Amino acid sequence: MELREIIKKLIISYPIIYGCTMMAAFVCCLVFHPDAVFGIDYLGKALVFALAGDLPSLVFCSKRELSHREWMVRQIIHLLMLEGVLLLFGWFLKYYETVAEGVFFFFIVLLVYIVVRILAFSEDFKDAKEINQVLAKRKNDKK
Repeated sequence: MELREIIKKLIISYPIIYGCTMMAAFVCCLVFHPDAVFGIDYLGKALVFALAGDLPSLVFCSKRELSHREWMVRQIIHLLMLEGVLLLFGWFLKYYETVAEGVFFFFIVLLVYIVVRILAFSEDFKDAKEINQVLAKRKNDKK
């Protein structure tokens, strides 16, 4: 994917990641800190955190079309980078403090990753369906 396409996907996925970050924080607090109160600074931290979660997608940047194997390898690299970056950011931003919270955080990140991938896939599927309909119409019009 070219850088322009990657940036477009980053812009589209950022609000999804931010929303999922907010929901994940809610779930984590329900489980580990039910009496926690968030200050206004949390919103800024979540914005930075979501950006940190979005940037590893740059691993998909390529000047040529990736093969299926290359795409899958980059998916794995992306997930590993994402988990590493977000675990590190989560630790520095005090999103978790104990090993149990860190493990829970790891799985929350994985769940958000899966949700974002499913939403992106459904959007791409919808676009492909529209393109196929236009192509089918053109094909029928030529007959």
